[in-house]
Amino acid sequence: MIDDHDTEQTVLIDLDDTAVGFSAGVHRIVCERLPPEQIVPLAEHRTPWFFLNYPPELRDMIRAIYYEPGFYLNLPPVEGAIDAMQAILERYEDVRICTQPWRNHLTCATEKLMWIERHLGAAWLDRTIIMVEKERIPARVLLDDMHAFTPEMLRRPLIRRPRWTHVLADAPHNRHLVHPHRLIWSRWREVLDPLMGF
Repeated sequence: MIDDHDTEQTVLIDLDDTAVGFSAGVHRIVCERLPPEQIVPLAEHRTPWFFLNYPPELRDMIRAIYYEPGFYLNLPPVEGAIDAMQAILERYEDVRICTQPWRNHLTCATEKLMWIERHLGAAWLDRTIIMVEKERIPARVLLDDMHAFTPEMLRRPLIRRPRWTHVLADAPHNRHLVHPHRLIWSRWREVLDPLMGF
């Protein structure tokens, strides 16, 4: 855990749809299993909860994909994320992955750690926090595709007011929204440096 008094240069980076191509991976599988007329293009998604972009009668089928063995481990990285994260680690004092586990998923945390080691290297495992309530973690900034940290968006109560500045990681489901700090991996420095005091 990060100490409250030592977070002035801490950067937290989310995994799903920030570093890991979660929606892209689910979309690929859904395209293999549903007829074309039932597919909702990623550009038309309006919520980070992938299954909620589909009608109710398809949601259980889509959610079941998340629980298939090896699903998470075999997801692709978001384009540009791996190189950018390594560069961010070199530039700032403290960089952590902060990701939440999926409820009732026996191998979610394990597969996330295996993904991190495969794509970023074993040294990042010691920099990883797996926790549902990201608002509990003190930091300077959080990079996350979730466009609002409210009970309605998180689908759970908010434990406390976050102590970080939210940087919105660009993703298809949030491109229709205006946000003061939107991050595209190829331009991470121009977004993060001012927030980090550089």
